[in-house]
Amino acid sequence: MFKKSIFAAAGLATLIASGAAYADTTVITKHDNMAEKKDNATAGMVAGAATGAAVGGPVGAVVGAAIGAWTGNELTPEQKEVVTYAEAHPVHTVTIPGEVRTGVVVPDTVALTPVPDQPQYAYVYDQQQQPVIVDSQDRTIVHVVD
Repeated sequence: MFKKSIFAAAGLATLIASGAAYADTTVITKHDNMAEKKDNATAGMVAGAATGAAVGGPVGAVVGAAIGAWTGNELTPEQKEVVTYAEAHPVHTVTIPGEVRTGVVVPDTVALTPVPDQPQYAYVYDQQQQPVIVDSQDRTIVHVVD
């Protein structure tokens, strides 16, 4: 019974230590579609597994991978506010040439709608009537709302 308690305590300590270590290395990325969300989750899972393994061995790797996969899909608080605003204030749809995804530059011929209180972001609605969040300065798509 005593050995089981020691192993249980060691396992719990490993889980806590690996989670704390991973929290220091979390990176939030921007995404626009399911394929990219999967890539972000995979990258987070790999980073979390590596960090967890370094701190807590195999159990830490499993916990770190789970935490990393979850955090790979998160938007920043500012981006969440922009999405909420864009959804509440729809505009006429526009045609964005090519594939509408993160990293694509929206041409100057497409009028962007500014977001109050978030001057670094603007938005448009694409051909699918989905909000597309754009970096105001370089006109790069940072998020396409699913």
